[in-house]
Amino acid sequence: MEDPSGVLTEEEEWWLSDRERGETAPALIARFRCEKLKFKLYASEGNHSIIFYGSTDMKNWTDIMGKILSFAVEGEDYAEVDFKGYAFIRIVLRDDPRPNRFLRLSK
Repeated sequence: MEDPSGVLTEEEEWWLSDRERGETAPALIARFRCEKLKFKLYASEGNHSIIFYGSTDMKNWTDIMGKILSFAVEGEDYAEVDFKGYAFIRIVLRDDPRPNRFLRLSK
């Protein structure tokens, strides 16, 4: 986990990002033993995005899909990610930095 601003919270089923203006977006780094995963996301109303990066060595990161998932209204969505050829995945949660805005990613 990369969370220099301390905005990422671990809940029972979710990772919750609730940052404010000026705080750094948190990132989760994981190693998966499969090539494709489907993530469940839930966000408040606002301008949110999630970015997936892949790496073979945890030093050089490649943007896998570009910026995906933008929420204009509160709701739930899914992101399916194919990370074939990468040993590690870095997931950056860019929630809207205005007050009372959040982004959740299922574990």
